[in-house]
Amino acid sequence: MARRIKTFIQKQISNYRLNNSLHGEWELFEYYYDSKNILQHVEKDQLKSEGNFWELSFLEPGILKMNVRLPVQSVNGLYANKWSRKRNYVAFADEELGKNAISFQYSIDKGILKLLKKDKSGKIEIFAFFERIDDKKRRQQNEASMNVVITYLFFGMTRFNITPTTAPRPIPAKEKFPH
Repeated sequence: MARRIKTFIQKQISNYRLNNSLHGEWELFEYYYDSKNILQHVEKDQLKSEGNFWELSFLEPGILKMNVRLPVQSVNGLYANKWSRKRNYVAFADEELGKNAISFQYSIDKGILKLLKKDKSGKIEIFAFFERIDDKKRRQQNEASMNVVITYLFFGMTRFNITPTTAPRPIPAKEKFPH
């Protein structure tokens, strides 16, 4: 009994660490930014239609791969290949951390990475929401498998002549498929 409880707790802790770790690939799906003292909100559909994106890959020894195209001055064209973390801040820099580094306040909640950048006066420059690319792929695979199941159910039901107005009834014996 004690062994089961111990393994259960260890699994929960490892799942928590995995879900709340920066390591891995992230993709922007929503963000807010300041445009002429007006906070603008951009969602997934608008991101895709405008061709904007921000992808982050946090690799183990502080190596960062980043690809960004956004209409936000502090982020657009940003090049960084190193990252470091201190408390609830993450810094992106080119080669030497500290020189020309840009810092973001971050949190990970329910598998969503949130990055917040404010200017010196405290105004929000950008508040971005990312999801793990692995989770996104898994969701897409689940949707694809669900489509297969729905297709199977549809074609399986047509075999039994199911329509919204009739109850299920078997196909007459002469129309049955051979065994």
